Amino acid sequence: MKRIHSVLIVDDNEMDRFLAREMMRRVPGFSHVMEVEDGEEAIALFSDVDAAVAKFGDAFPPRLIILDINMPRMNGFEFMHAFAPISATLRPPPVVVVMLTSSTSPEDRVRAEKGGLVAEFAEKPISTALLTSLLERFGEPSDHD
Repeated sequence: MKRIHSVLIVDDNEMDRFLAREMMRRVPGFSHVMEVEDGEEAIALFSDVDAAVAKFGDAFPPRLIILDINMPRMNGFEFMHAFAPISATLRPPPVVVVMLTSSTSPEDRVRAEKGGLVAEFAEKPISTALLTSLLERFGEPSDHD
């Protein structure tokens, strides 16, 4: 069985964060789930890694980021712009970004895929099929195999 050691949910909607967290709890393979309400909070974590590690332990940095597009202060695209240079400095394996959004705009999909950092663009709500696919594609072998 594969696992993803840690996930960071970046979404301003409390219910969407709750749903994502609960779905990951029900799909075996997700160990640590961290949450922030917008892109600014997420960038702050990556900008002060010592503080993030003090708060989240070895769960930081996350292997997977579930990122909403439409958020106040710093939206998903603004986060990606700020995160791009940071992602190049993180230790392997690379952080996988999934844009999970209520937007059905084809332009948003094209824009997300253009940057090269978004591995998946999916519509809300999060599903067990998406989580299972992410585990298969980006998970690492479990210590219990």
